[in-house]
Amino acid sequence: HAIATVAGRPNLMVFPEKLRVLCAEDNPVNQKVVMKHLQKMNINADIACDGHQAIKFYKGNNPDYYDIILMDLAMPLCDGFEATKAIRAAEQSLLEQDPSVRKIPIIALTANVMPDIHETCVQAGFDGYVSKPINYPTLGQVINKHIQKRKSK
Repeated sequence: HAIATVAGRPNLMVFPEKLRVLCAEDNPVNQKVVMKHLQKMNINADIACDGHQAIKFYKGNNPDYYDIILMDLAMPLCDGFEATKAIRAAEQSLLEQDPSVRKIPIIALTANVMPDIHETCVQAGFDGYVSKPINYPTLGQVINKHIQKRKSK
């Protein structure tokens, strides 16, 4: 299946099969913008308003329910680092029960442009990161890369 592009947005990917994404983002404006762009890419998204809700959504569904998680790093109550740590722990206990469970890609969304942010995210259990403001063609490429990797496992 080839990936198409959106008319008027030649670099914005449209996935041939509907994807399901969990997006943890506390800012209501960012939530609306992310939802709009993901819908254009043929992606259904559930929005979690904080890390606690993201953990609840992940644990409340089958491990393959979401194709990928987009996780804001700076959220009140439970930030993206804490939420990712909890999701990875839940995932590990699922893997111990069923080795066929596939690791879910978690992509950090961050306005932090410090040079070590990539390494910090990888050490915290993220599979990658996209800086804010989000460049949606880049986000599509990152999602595609991790979806393809997950399908091959």
